[in-house]
Amino acid sequence: MKNIAFFEWTINLEDNLSAVVDNSAKRMVIMDCSIELNTVGRVNLEVQ
Repeated sequence: MKNIAFFEWTINLEDNLSAVVDNSAKRMVIMDCSIELNTVGRVNLEVQ
């Protein structure tokens, strides 16, 4: 397993997954090499 930091969270990814994090846009893309799978997780951290 791989651990990556995404803001205040620690994300545990299986070895076959890769993550690309864009901190300025507050976005993370998780890619799986075995199939065509792209997932975008969006987190809104604005306090109202």
